[in-house]
Parts: sequence; C-alpha cells; structure tokens
Amino acid sequence: MHAISVTEPERGHLNRTGFGKTIALWLAGIVVPVVLFWPPLFTIAAHRASTGDNDFLAFYVSGQLVLQGKLYNIPAFQAAEAAIMPNSVPALLLKRQAVRPPFFAAAFWPLAQLPFRVATAIWMAVLLGAMIGFVCLWPDPMAAAIACCWSAGLAACMVSAQDPPLILLWLAIALHIRKRHPFLAGMLFALCAAKFHIFVFLPVLLWPHRLWRGFLAGGAALVIASFAAGGWHWPQQYIKALSQDIVSPGVPNMANLRGIFVSWPHAAAWEIGASLLIAIAVLAVVPKADFLSGLSVVLLAGLLVSHHAYVQDCALLIPVVLIALRNMPEGWFARVWPLIPVALVLLPLSRLTIFFWPMDNCGLARLAIVLMLLWQIIAIRVGGRAHRIFHVVAVVR
Repeated sequence: MHAISVTEPERGHLNRTGFGKTIALWLAGIVVPVVLFWPPLFTIAAHRASTGDNDFLAFYVSGQLVLQGKLYNIPAFQAAEAAIMPNSVPALLLKRQAVRPPFFAAAFWPLAQLPFRVATAIWMAVLLGAMIGFVCLWPDPMAAAIACCWSAGLAACMVSAQDPPLILLWLAIALHIRKRHPFLAGMLFALCAAKFHIFVFLPVLLWPHRLWRGFLAGGAALVIASFAAGGWHWPQQYIKALSQDIVSPGVPNMANLRGIFVSWPHAAAWEIGASLLIAIAVLAVVPKADFLSGLSVVLLAGLLVSHHAYVQDCALLIPVVLIALRNMPEGWFARVWPLIPVALVLLPLSRLTIFFWPMDNCGLARLAIVLMLLWQIIAIRVGGRAHRIFHVVAVVR
C-alpha cells in the first residue's frame, strides 16, 4: 500500500464529493444516527451513571484510594463504592475492582475530590470532547464523524463511561504531529499504556519510524508516576488483582481470541498458539509497512491477543476503517477491493447491530477483526504490486 501522510492538509475521499453527495452523506452518515441513536444512548448512559452501573465509579474510587496505598485492596475498594452508592445493587459493587496501573488511577485524583455526580458530568463531557477532537484532527473529518456516529464500540464507551475516546484523541494528535515533532508524538503513543494489553505490538511499529525515544521517555514517566502513587509493591499487588475472576466477566462476549476459543477444549493452548502466530505475522509485516498500514495491523492484532477486550474496545478500530478508506486508489474499479475490509469492520460494529443481535454478542465482530487482520497483512505483503495493477486497470477504464 502506498504511504499516506497525515501531516498534510490532504482532503479525503468523502471530502472530494459534490455538494449533493455531501448533503446525502451528512444526512445518512451523521444526522440519522445522531437523531435516532444518540438521544436514547445518552438517556441510558445517564441512568447507568446515576446507579453506579458504569466504569467511572471504579475510576473515581481508584482516584480516592491510590494515594492511600489501597488501590488493589478489594474490601476497601468495594466499601468505598458502597459509600458513594449506598442504594446501588450489591451485585454491581461486587463485580468491580481496580484493573489499571497506578498512573491511570492518579489521573483521576482531581476528579475524586469532587462530588461524584459533578465528577461524572465532567468525565462524560471529557469523553464527548475527546470524540469531537478526534473528528476535527483526523485528515478527513467527514469520514471520521460518520465512523464515530455509527460505531457501536464508541456508543458502548459512552454507556459504560470507558476511556477509548481519549486514546483515539491521543492517536489523532500523535499522527498529526509525528513528522514535525516525533519525540512528542512518541510520548503521546506512550499514553496508550492505559490499555497496554491492546497496544502490546505498538513498539514494533514505533521503532523503525524513530518514535521510540519519546515512547520510552513517556513510558518511563508513567512507570515513575506509578511507583510514586502506588508505592514500591504495586506491581505484585497489581498482578494479584488481575488474577481475580471478577476482572474478566462474560468471556464469551469478548472481542478477542479468548472469546473465540472459550468453548473449545484446551482453550488456553489454542489462544496461546494463535497469539504466537499473530505475533510472528506482526513482526514480519509491520516493520516493512508504511506507518498507517502498520498501525492498522497493530490495532487489529493487539485487540485479538489482548485477553481482555469487549465491544467498548472495538472503538479503537475506528482508525482502521478510516485508514482503509484513505488507502483507496483513484478510479471506481480500484475502490471496490478496499471496501471489503471496510464493510467487514463497519457492519458488525455499527449501530445497525442493535436491530439484529445484542451489542454484547461479539461473534461477528471477532470474525470481522480476524478477516480484516488477514486482509491487512496480505495487502502489505502484495500492496505495491496490487496498487500498480489496479492503477493500470483504472487508467484503461
């Protein structure tokens, strides 16, 4: 695949349409989901926030306990949750604990000093602002807006108050500045450590593109912050906390290899073997790919091997869709083949799914992610030849 610069003010395919098509895109791609889907979505999000049935309650309590050395103390964590939500369903309080590193919890310390309802409103505003910022910073804002409006993963993030919108913002800023300010871009990529289990292959991408210095500096800062906030023994406490069963409920609904193999005999062996194959493929293709194609592989592969990922985390595949769209060569025939992986990712993860199957059923999403990863790997391996062939066909037509 040909490289695409995201530092230049290049207009995307959707921005090169005529006025009539632009209006149609606005109506079908943005107005329809905003009018039909997002009002009830925010109603559900508000209800779940008021009852403590979202992840912000855990983030808020983490901010309260991190400097007390009780971040991974499960009884203290659940007692703090019960004090904030005395009328909440007990089962909700028993299914949560701190599952992020101390630097993440420390970031919520300022919000944890505010009343819970005020902090919740601020956090939801931050997530919404992050979504808008991502759309504005992406080189093709129209395509980014459409992808965000239709994304079931992003919708689930708003309902559960999860943080992938912020990670999307860090990615958009890093992509925007990576050629002019590679050190700062690397530091922004280090912030993806908030979900390090999904970005496990990110160093493979950053090393050949000379972003590793900022990445290492940012990573070192996060490690220092974690020890400063969590004390010297937080790594052992963190590993013990992650081994608890309540950390990963609903394994069959996970959007990764673990969810695929959970019902198979010797599920762990299948997951480890498939993860090794994916790791070998990433090491083989990502160093040879252009940055955006490599990022697509890193996101898809990381989600599959993550061992802990749900539909909310599928919001991180929005850049994969947008990169595939921007990689389309000119000419009608040449645009057909990249539409296949775009459809594979968009349709199973779109808001349309609410009419056909529950959002927590990630079966088709997992299939789409696997097929998209295979497609990206093949495209990188034969991308140059395929692009030349399709270019010749388009010219002949």
